[in-house]
Amino acid sequence: MLDVSHLRWQICLIYFIFIQACELKAQCKQTYSWANWQNFTGNQATGNILVDNKVVSVTMSANYGFFSTTGIYRVDVFSKFSGYNAIPNATVPATQWSIGSGGKTTMCFSEPVTNPILLLASLGRTDFGNIIKVTLTFSEPYTVLHDAGGTTFIDSYSLSATEGNAIILFPGTFTCLTIYSETPENYTNLTWGLQPPLFPVNIATSQECDKVTLTASGGSTYKWSGGETPNGASNVVRTSGVYSVTATDQNGCTSIALKTITLSPKTALTSALSKTICQGDSYAGYKSSGTYVDIFKTTGGCDSTRTLNLSVLDIPKITLDKSREICEGQSTELNPALTLTNSPVNYKWTTGETTPKISVKQAGLYSVTIANGICSTIASTSVTVNQQPTIKPDEEICLNSAPIRLSSGAVANRLTYLWQPANSTDSTLVVMQAGQYQVTVTTGAGCKASRTIMVRATPQIELGADQMICDGATVDLVPTISSSGQSSTYRYQWSSGATTKMLTAGKPGLYKLTVSQGVCHATDSVKVDVSPVPRILPDTTTCTDKLLSAGGLESNLTYFWQPSNETTSTIKAQQAGTYKVTITNKYNCSAIRTILVTGSCMATVFAPDVFTPNADQVNDTFKLIVMDGLQIRLTIYDRWGAVIYSGESSNPQWDGKYKDEECLPGVYPFVLLYKSLNNDELHEHRGSLSLIR
Repeated sequence: MLDVSHLRWQICLIYFIFIQACELKAQCKQTYSWANWQNFTGNQATGNILVDNKVVSVTMSANYGFFSTTGIYRVDVFSKFSGYNAIPNATVPATQWSIGSGGKTTMCFSEPVTNPILLLASLGRTDFGNIIKVTLTFSEPYTVLHDAGGTTFIDSYSLSATEGNAIILFPGTFTCLTIYSETPENYTNLTWGLQPPLFPVNIATSQECDKVTLTASGGSTYKWSGGETPNGASNVVRTSGVYSVTATDQNGCTSIALKTITLSPKTALTSALSKTICQGDSYAGYKSSGTYVDIFKTTGGCDSTRTLNLSVLDIPKITLDKSREICEGQSTELNPALTLTNSPVNYKWTTGETTPKISVKQAGLYSVTIANGICSTIASTSVTVNQQPTIKPDEEICLNSAPIRLSSGAVANRLTYLWQPANSTDSTLVVMQAGQYQVTVTTGAGCKASRTIMVRATPQIELGADQMICDGATVDLVPTISSSGQSSTYRYQWSSGATTKMLTAGKPGLYKLTVSQGVCHATDSVKVDVSPVPRILPDTTTCTDKLLSAGGLESNLTYFWQPSNETTSTIKAQQAGTYKVTITNKYNCSAIRTILVTGSCMATVFAPDVFTPNADQVNDTFKLIVMDGLQIRLTIYDRWGAVIYSGESSNPQWDGKYKDEECLPGVYPFVLLYKSLNNDELHEHRGSLSLIR
């Protein structure tokens, strides 16, 4: 028979333990207190949280406007959260997170709070084909308290969602937290709550070379957010970051703690270093070229090994004159001598130049630094500039009369002189003729200055006797010049302002010319008188029947006709043509008058005696022709003397009508008034005509 008494005892013991565990778990009262929101003012709202019989206010403010809804959108998605029944489905903020980029939302509590909780409902959007993914970044690290779906938890400071729902907790004690976003959306409901920790959780750290051991205390069991042993009190992590631990006590209550870990380099470092120093220097205690190995220990236990390759360079050696002397206006080349080194070198002068040698003109101290990349040396030299002798500038003088004495133009002691081309060493030089002379003056320091003296012969000019011209004529004034100088070097200046050698004069007056060569010049003048030409009549046109008058308007005149070669004041034109007469007065000044002889003086009239105005376009009008004349007026009469037509024009014509009525055939008298082209006399031509139809 089977003895079941022992089995019954075991069953009772298990049941007792289960009942005890249930009773112990029932003793944990994990409470959540949520904000009651009010006072929405556009970009700010205030909520009150009742916790431990005390009101803590929370203020939400943003750099954009937000609104509120009367409940949490789809609050039932949080039904699996252990504190779901405490979530108030009442008025809560509705935020679009930003308007454009740079959204900033700040949550501040009226006093420091521990482990504040943030509920996010419907973060991002997927309705009607629109997919808006919103990323939030927090000023403090968080841990996930409840994931209701749709949310990607990027790291401890940021998350993103497309229609996401989550409850997150910020371990620690805070007064303000800030949320950043750059993506606007439809809206997200959010609210804040507090979960007072039921017991404290502490985290101790122990760091080694490539890892940190985190040890939690205060609970019975532990759950870490990462690491190699996430389900124990001690957890090993090998990367930097924020790690959270959820501790559960013997009553089943939980508390959360957070720790930020920054790890040193993962392994011990092994490095190689090449270093170059100058002869006489040291590095890390070493002064000679070679390879050296050093070991360095750190507090984290990660020892590092360094291999040093040390090179020692020679310092460049240079030689440069201590001093130099030059004269004003001269230059000197500074070219230091360099002793060969074991590496290339570069130069840097105090003038800023970087060439091996430089040319200088100014007095002063010049230094050059010669370096081979690491080592350098400096050399200096002093440059003295000696003053040039003070001497007068170049000059030109005139040799009005020989001899003349030339001065060197220098005044000082201890000077020497050399004249060229005379090869004289006196301070002055006597010359007898024009030419170019140069003197070189030298000081005791060897500084020289020269000047050139140009001795020029004074030119002699002659403009000749005074001139007499006729009014309207011109005379060329040309000087005759005698001088030993070159004519190409002459300069001319007339009193009229002209600067040419020859001047054409057409007005009376005194003309003065100055001819210069260098500083030498001579002057002469000539008087020009202008005589009047004869006064005569203007050119004219006449006919062959008249005498031609020369047209002189004053006495004591002489005449010469062309082409007849006559010398009287009047002549008779033998035929049509052009006649010119030259009229000369007592000053031998002439004027020419031209007379055009065109033909007979009288005009000739041709008048038809019959016309037939019958509209056959043949002889339909009565008109006259005047040769060498001009028609003025045509008048036609009837047999009783009454005027039936009168026309004044250069070509009058009668069409055989009177007051638009055709005249009867018959004989009609007429009178033509005309004048000759060669004179202004008026003439009449009378006649009669026969009208035939």
